[in-house]
Amino acid sequence: MKLMISEGNSKIGAVPNISLPPGLSCAPCVPCFGDGCYAMKAYRMYPNVRTAWDGNLALWRGDPEAFSYELWAWLQSNHPRLFRWHVGGDIVDQAYADDVLGFAELFPTTKFLCFTKRYDLDFSEKPANLTIVISVWPGLAFPEEKFEDFPKAFLAEDSRAPLHKIHLRCPGHCGQCDYKCWDALQPGMSVIFSKH
Repeated sequence: MKLMISEGNSKIGAVPNISLPPGLSCAPCVPCFGDGCYAMKAYRMYPNVRTAWDGNLALWRGDPEAFSYELWAWLQSNHPRLFRWHVGGDIVDQAYADDVLGFAELFPTTKFLCFTKRYDLDFSEKPANLTIVISVWPGLAFPEEKFEDFPKAFLAEDSRAPLHKIHLRCPGHCGQCDYKCWDALQPGMSVIFSKH
């Protein structure tokens, strides 16, 4: 089995990324999975996407060392300026989270970005070149105090969205705002999305 790393897509542009299947890799009972999971649309619509994302999760679960080695080899060969974790899916468990943190340490010249609803995991040893954005969803409680120093992502439709504070407004395509989630999103700031 081979790790599938995408070289980009229409939303994030030419940014390499890795994804996992939505639902199967997400925290149990996240409400977005049943109501508005944009990644599920691509997963259902495109068989090649489904095959790649399923294969990545199967490789992680079956041989995490091979998963990590293949990603290390790809990053070592390509040295991208930007890398995105999970256009689809989420961090599987703490061991996977530790790999996300570890790759940022190993490749300090790459800026890594990861959105997550895995509120149960520990990201306290996060390197400076990794931005972990805590995704908030209407109706989903999240531990504000635990993630006080992390940037957050809100839907514009969420009444908790801090529109009165300094925030980034996502235009829907990363190139349109010059990749600010990687370069300008600071701890305590928020990025606000329209539902997509």
